Amino acid sequence: MKHTPGPWYPVEYAGYFDVQNGPLYSDTSVSNIEYDENAEANAKLMAAAPDLLDALIEARDFINSLVIEFPNDYEILTKIDAAINKSIE
Repeated sequence: MKHTPGPWYPVEYAGYFDVQNGPLYSDTSVSNIEYDENAEANAKLMAAAPDLLDALIEARDFINSLVIEFPNDYEILTKIDAAINKSIE
């Protein structure tokens, strides 16, 4: 992959948010298109995030409907729910 490896964090400072590679304001921004050779890939990934979230929610709902028949799928649902919650909390 060409984007900056995660994890990424939404960091707030003085009423503004940035996406950074660490949880502190002093960490490196991954959304700064002027200084990062991965900027285009990062921007594309950030732009796709709403669609990815929608698709993940649909996938979770579909898998959840199958869990009754295939209970071993529960572990993946836990991971999906964690990813969804991380993006909306």
